[in-house]
Amino acid sequence: MKLSEEKINRIILCILLIASIGYHRYMSVYEEISFDKSEAMTVLQETWRPLQEFNNDSIVNEMNNIIFLPEYIEDKSDLIAFFSTAMPERLAEQFFENLIVEDTKHGLTVNQSAHFPTIYDEDSYIFKAYIRKSRGMEEAELVIQEMGPVGGGYRRRNYYRKNENDEWTYHYFEGAGWTFYPIDKE
Repeated sequence: MKLSEEKINRIILCILLIASIGYHRYMSVYEEISFDKSEAMTVLQETWRPLQEFNNDSIVNEMNNIIFLPEYIEDKSDLIAFFSTAMPERLAEQFFENLIVEDTKHGLTVNQSAHFPTIYDEDSYIFKAYIRKSRGMEEAELVIQEMGPVGGGYRRRNYYRKNENDEWTYHYFEGAGWTFYPIDKE
């Protein structure tokens, strides 16, 4: 069965119309309230602080081309506990899975090819910050969009919800996550 050009154009028009209706329905569901970018920066830096500290405290052994874990991290549970101070445990587990490798000779080491871009990376910035509410949501969410040039450019939406102490706590993200670079082993 061969479709005529007119039928194809009608199908495309229907798809565009449906997509447009869905977009307008989505936009009418959420109310966006602007959030101060300097306050958003504080929240975002607190989220990625454990990763930044981990990177700064890792021990580089250039002679053997190995990066050892910081002294305060001895095993998986230590790393998850450390990262869980700023994010849900399920995300902290992903950091262990992507950031740590087991070396038969040296034990747990840092995966040198892994990089998770954050606001701490050079030229990264907050693109937009807002609180979103909808009629059906029990609680509002803080959304912070961060961007940067790392890894060919990254863009991520970070979602936060208020805890019982009325503080924004990290919930999840959408967008750029791990980047893995090829490493030359000599």
